[in-house]
Amino acid sequence: MIKIKDLKVGYNQEILQLSKLEISQDIYFVVGKNGAGKSTFLKTISGQIPSISGEIQIDGMNINGIANDELPKIISFVSPKMTDVDYVTVTDFIALGRSPYTNYFGKIKEIDHEIINQSAKLIGVTHLLNRYTSDLSDGEKQLVAIAKVIAQETPYIILDEPTAFLDYKNKTNVIEKLMHASKKLGKTILIASHDVELCIEQNVPFIVVNHGEVNLFSAGITKQELIKLAYD
Repeated sequence: MIKIKDLKVGYNQEILQLSKLEISQDIYFVVGKNGAGKSTFLKTISGQIPSISGEIQIDGMNINGIANDELPKIISFVSPKMTDVDYVTVTDFIALGRSPYTNYFGKIKEIDHEIINQSAKLIGVTHLLNRYTSDLSDGEKQLVAIAKVIAQETPYIILDEPTAFLDYKNKTNVIEKLMHASKKLGKTILIASHDVELCIEQNVPFIVVNHGEVNLFSAGITKQELIKLAYD
């Protein structure tokens, strides 16, 4: 469980605050207007950037007390663009997810290869393993990025706009794969999205970022309610 208390988030100045939030095993959509602070919030709770003040606990451990080489084994983060890693095979790219366990430059072992193949199979990209990342479509790149983060084997996964730049068919495919991964592997997954239509189709809780605040709403709210909460 991720427990957040009296958190203030921002870079040079505070842009978000929340008094209390508990995130248990489930899949959540993080919604809000462009510029509301979704990415900053997610980067903060995943340890990408420090908070201004407050406390973030992951499974009872204060995030500031988790060693830099241990945090990538607990929580993983996927940015809107896959990465700048081009001209490597999909197998080698997914293998980057094993970096926290191989000291980043260590040798990939047999167990790592098994995990890479299992992750590719779960996300449905086995047929892409021998292709180069530079030759993939945007939709394929996003699926491969998700396979990489599955191979990282963290209990918590945070994805910042994983369906950006995709058509609706590929968007729904990405979300279906994430829902499947969450249920099959017991992951806690947070997905930032500005696509209301896509979000409301999923019967999951929402974390709404709006007017400098972050609030949790249970599954089952209507499209109209979500728009009012997140965009008014």
